[in-house]
Amino acid sequence: MYSNLNIQAPIALNDMLQTENQVYQCPICESNMQLSSFMPIDCKTGKKIDHNKVFSCTECTYGMVIPRPGIQDIAKYYDISDYYTHSKSHFEEKKEISFWDKLRLHLAWRFDRGTGTIESLVNQILNNKTANICELGCGGGKLLETLTLSGYNTYGVEVDLNAKVFLKGLNVYQGTAENIPEEVKSCKFDMVIMSHVLEHCLDPLYALDNVYDLLSPGGYFICEVPNNDSLGFDYAGVTWEMLDIPRHLNFFNSENLSLMCKKKGFKILNITFLGYCRQFDNSWIDTESKIYQKIIEANVKPIPFPINNSRFRAWTLLLNSLFVKPEKKYDSLRIVAVKL
Repeated sequence: MYSNLNIQAPIALNDMLQTENQVYQCPICESNMQLSSFMPIDCKTGKKIDHNKVFSCTECTYGMVIPRPGIQDIAKYYDISDYYTHSKSHFEEKKEISFWDKLRLHLAWRFDRGTGTIESLVNQILNNKTANICELGCGGGKLLETLTLSGYNTYGVEVDLNAKVFLKGLNVYQGTAENIPEEVKSCKFDMVIMSHVLEHCLDPLYALDNVYDLLSPGGYFICEVPNNDSLGFDYAGVTWEMLDIPRHLNFFNSENLSLMCKKKGFKILNITFLGYCRQFDNSWIDTESKIYQKIIEANVKPIPFPINNSRFRAWTLLLNSLFVKPEKKYDSLRIVAVKL
């Protein structure tokens, strides 16, 4: 299943530095990759992890965790009681908010020019409410449920049997983007959606092969991932809310995600950016600060070493991000592509 991933066998790193013999090849553009960051602990549990080094392409900047974890490792990393697919999101928690917190959020909202929801985009693209839609990695099932209630013929694929989507009475099967269930594989779809899923895939190129095969000619692909070009990532480093090593194994920007989709035969129709205001919410700030505290408590030294987030630091990010280009402003990006 994962044989398509075009990297050499992992070689032990010497003091976290590459030598002339330690060369990894980018699976997108085939340029060399080099070590770009090191996160020695799981940001959610604080426990030390084995799959903690990110190598980035020197040309397209696509990043990936190397060495790749095995299937059993991946299952272990998701065995968390409060993971969002089967628990309540920390963004749903009510926190005390001051006048300055409200002002920070209001300013972020005023300057937010991000794109709309996926469900509104689906309705814009598909005029036929009897269209077949497949969501790969449907998690809690909110999007799949909304599209089903709108009248679309929907199929969902989700690896976590404890995910809330299995409790909603929807047409959902256990599997992954790399291991499509037979019940889904036998169908053809007018649209396939992957929302914050491709970054989790052990072999994203193989996953895109499967997406291409699931689509009818002229079918649409919507893919949303964290945006590693964002200023938020620059500010937070390994404590960035969207980094989430070791569950996230791939790290994208608009350029390398487009290249990956084109490599697999898709035509890119549109690239948009989203996710601005939430970066200035207290829950987001507190989460990144807690990750920093876990690093201090574990007495480890990630590369690069981060700066602790705070209400004040969030203000500096806000002021520096108000007027930058979208690819720097937003924490996520979305591609709409079509199968030719």
